[in-house]
Amino acid sequence: MRWLRRLSAWLGGAMLAAVLGSSVQTQFNLAELQALGASIDLSTRWSATLHDLSGFTPAWWGLLVAGFALALPMAAWLSQRHGLRDQWYALAGAM
Repeated sequence: MRWLRRLSAWLGGAMLAAVLGSSVQTQFNLAELQALGASIDLSTRWSATLHDLSGFTPAWWGLLVAGFALALPMAAWLSQRHGLRDQWYALAGAM
């Protein structure tokens, strides 16, 4: 059952990254629209964030899971071969 704990942590980490990434990107986009002169109040920010969380996050989560499925085993292999475990995993997560 150790693999189930690892899988749950991996999928949960990807979900957290997707939710945070989607929310932050929404706020960046709204800030740029505001810089162009658009009037964006707090309720619009919440509405846009919730819309993106329901619409964009699932697709982003799928991309993150696919990326982690490639990057993390590669980091494991490289760390066994060359050492520097923390650095390889940090690089894999950043990719």
